[in-house]
Amino acid sequence: TKHIGVEGFLFDMLILRTGISGENWNDPDKVTYTFGVGFADKGYIVDMAMKRNKIRDSVVPDQMNSIATYVVSLSMPFGGN
Repeated sequence: TKHIGVEGFLFDMLILRTGISGENWNDPDKVTYTFGVGFADKGYIVDMAMKRNKIRDSVVPDQMNSIATYVVSLSMPFGGN
């Protein structure tokens, strides 16, 4: 499986990223795409991400369905000064 992604900060607070992974990037049915946005401030990061891939339909085996998975996370510092 091949992976590639890009992440960058805008205005020291906004984090944008995108990525792609899969066995064969020429076959859209075997590729997973990821997108994300995060907000960082004082050691805290709130992150929202989406992953889109395709799976084979269980009723119609010749058909592929697009599936999106969403994740929201909070990262925070422990301890501190």
